[in-house]
Amino acid sequence: MLIIDDSPMCAKMARHVLEHQLHCSCIVALSGLEGLELAKQHYEEISLVLLDIAMPEMNGFDVVQAFRRVPHLQQLPVLFASGNNDEIDSLCLSLGALGFVLKPVQRHILCQYILAIAPELTAQLMLDSKLSKQGKRTPNKQTTLVPFVFGTTQQQPIQAS
Repeated sequence: MLIIDDSPMCAKMARHVLEHQLHCSCIVALSGLEGLELAKQHYEEISLVLLDIAMPEMNGFDVVQAFRRVPHLQQLPVLFASGNNDEIDSLCLSLGALGFVLKPVQRHILCQYILAIAPELTAQLMLDSKLSKQGKRTPNKQTTLVPFVFGTTQQQPIQAS
């Protein structure tokens, strides 16, 4: 999994949760540009991108648009994270993202979200992590996932308290 967030604290929390609760191997980038470069280098190892929207120089939307211009990154599943939900849900989904979570995200909500949107992906993440620890690699599988916004009944996100 690739975590792209300009906040070291948010990136550290997400990494800790994903590694310890979902047993995912994580790569962290602290800027959109760094995330794009890491995605190009490690795309075979990335099953999901957790991407902050509000970042200087290259925001999350710019990162996704850059992914879509690189053939081997076009199908990377993206989950946006943002502290602001004004019109973000429709924009995220129009860019092909799985959805978004509102920050600050509680640990259990992040895990529940990933398990809810992508049970197949979660299984793949765990397998990738296990094989990675054994020094092996699985081929990057494309999975058909249904996009939605977490905690919704009518496309209105619920902010974590």
